[in-house]
Amino acid sequence: MTPDWSRFGAVAAVLVLVVVVVVAVTSPPDPYTQLRGIIPGVLVALVVAYLVAIGGE
Repeated sequence: MTPDWSRFGAVAAVLVLVVVVVVAVTSPPDPYTQLRGIIPGVLVALVVAYLVAIGGE
């Protein structure tokens, strides 16, 4: 199972953008609070993007 890296990059970029926008809208304007939401969200987004990239086989 080899991942399609171009698909991974595209999906990861979109998911990270979605995470950043959702956290920015739903959390207070405190940078620490926003980082507490962005860091786990980005980690989950990367895992999901990897699973999407290998899922086409």
